[in-house]
Amino acid sequence: MKSNLLLLLAMSTRVLAGDADAISSQDQYATFAQDYYLDPRPELVESAMRFVARSELVKQPGTAQLVQMSFGCIFARHPERRDAWKKAIAALDPPSRARFTAAMDGTPQQLLDALPVSPEKNDVNWACFFVSGDARYARNVVDAMRYLHERKDLQKFLAASSAQWSLASIATAHDRVREVLESAAKGEDAVVASGARDALGKPIGELRQSAIQILRRQHDAGIWK
Repeated sequence: MKSNLLLLLAMSTRVLAGDADAISSQDQYATFAQDYYLDPRPELVESAMRFVARSELVKQPGTAQLVQMSFGCIFARHPERRDAWKKAIAALDPPSRARFTAAMDGTPQQLLDALPVSPEKNDVNWACFFVSGDARYARNVVDAMRYLHERKDLQKFLAASSAQWSLASIATAHDRVREVLESAAKGEDAVVASGARDALGKPIGELRQSAIQILRRQHDAGIWK
């Protein structure tokens, strides 16, 4: 749930739309990226790129992947602006330029294909969903729940459990995600269907606590360390 402060920041971003540095804080950038499919603001993309280039977001591997996916999906949405954005990218410092160039030259699917099943891959799917509103990215996260019964590969179980509670959380604010979950709850994959029903019907805290209990049991058994 976004705070009233975040909503106020989003409003202030509108006022600053004509300013070359309209996005000047992490909260403003988060609102821009997480609400994009609901409120597309292509006129703020160059400002957003400059802010990210000055921040730590593009320097840390985890957040840099999210940045690449978010902007890759934005670039895909607005092919008519790509030439102008390429010029803006060329003016950035080399490390940031490389990340944005990769987002411009590649495709969202290429980035996803390069990532193993993991919580980080779920996050990258969500990054593109928030930009595009495309339900296939939510379905990708749903698919990760097929590993909810995994008890050998830790990363696959973590991907499944984080998928479940992130779906439960995001579905409360995004009808498209809820619809994807409701469809999955009626699907043929028994593990995914059960996980989807739990995501729809159980509190997020209960889902997390259940995952923690499994992690502890596997750790105590010497399987996951």
